[in-house]
Order: sequence, then C-alpha cells, then structure tokens
Amino acid sequence: MKLVYFFCGTVACVKYIAYFRSVKIAFMLRYIQILLILLICLSTFSCSYQSDELNTAEGLMETAPDSALQVLQSINRSRLIRPSDKALYALLMSQAMDKNDIKVESDSLISLATQYYDDKDPLHAGYAWFYLARCANNRGNAPVQADALLKAQTFATIADNDKLLGLVYGDKGNMYKTQQQMDSSIC
Repeated sequence: MKLVYFFCGTVACVKYIAYFRSVKIAFMLRYIQILLILLICLSTFSCSYQSDELNTAEGLMETAPDSALQVLQSINRSRLIRPSDKALYALLMSQAMDKNDIKVESDSLISLATQYYDDKDPLHAGYAWFYLARCANNRGNAPVQADALLKAQTFATIADNDKLLGLVYGDKGNMYKTQQQMDSSIC
C-alpha cells in the first residue's frame, strides 16, 4: 500500500513540476517577445533619427554647406543600417566636402553612392557620378573623370535636372581646357 501511495505521490509531483515548467516557459517566451518588440521599436526609432539628420543635411546643402558638413560629421556612421541611408550619407558627405573646398582624392566613400543609386534614383545617381568625377579630377585621373562625367550627364538628362547638367558641362569644359582641347571646351 505504501508503494502505491509513494508512486501516486511521485506522479502528482512530476505533473506539478511539468505544469510549473510549462508556466515558467510560457512566461519566459512572453518576456522574450516583449524584449524583441522593444528592440525592433528602438531600432526603427534610431533609423528614422538618422534619416532625419540626413534630410536636414540635404536641406542645408545649398544654402549652408558648412552647417550640412557639421550635421553629417555628428552622425555615427555605425548606426547607419539601411543601404539607402549609407548611400545618402556617402553622397552628402562627398558633396559637403566639395562645397567646403576640401579636396578628396579617394573614391571609396562616393563609390557607395554610385553602386546604390545606379538604377534606383537618377538624380542622386547623377550627383554621385558627378562627385566621383570630382574625386578623379583631384587625383589627376582624366579617363575615370571623363567616364564618370558621361554617366552623370546621362542620369542628369534622365532626371531632367538642368542644374546638374550645368555642373557636368562646366566640369567637362574645364577638363577639355586642361587637356588643351579648346574646340571641345567651347561646345
């Protein structure tokens, strides 16, 4: 009789432990779900925060490029998660440095923008190729500069942006003048 009571007591104890574990596991799963939701919300907020700073810098670029450069320098690049933010940052930083007369020879930054915008956004693609041409000019690489200006001209035409076309034509004229091709620089 004692053996049966011991066995029944053990079965009841095992059932109680199993129930307790299932409740504990359910609680832990709920806790993990809440943590994941919080992390997603925080990452979304930080992404939009970075995008807002990039939009601010883009808005300041024409009227106050020095302020745009300061905004861009304050951005923590490691927090730029989305490829679109990385590409826009690369384009805006290259543009801000150029407008502040900071000569950039390396094309590693602006190449991020040319690779991203190539087919997605013709206006940004045009500016990306234009600033790649400026980098090539700064290091004296005329063939790369010419190729980049032709791509910038193509995208500027697709985007129907006269300002960018004017910048491209101005740099093409300067390139022809440097190469002493006066008949081409007049066209």
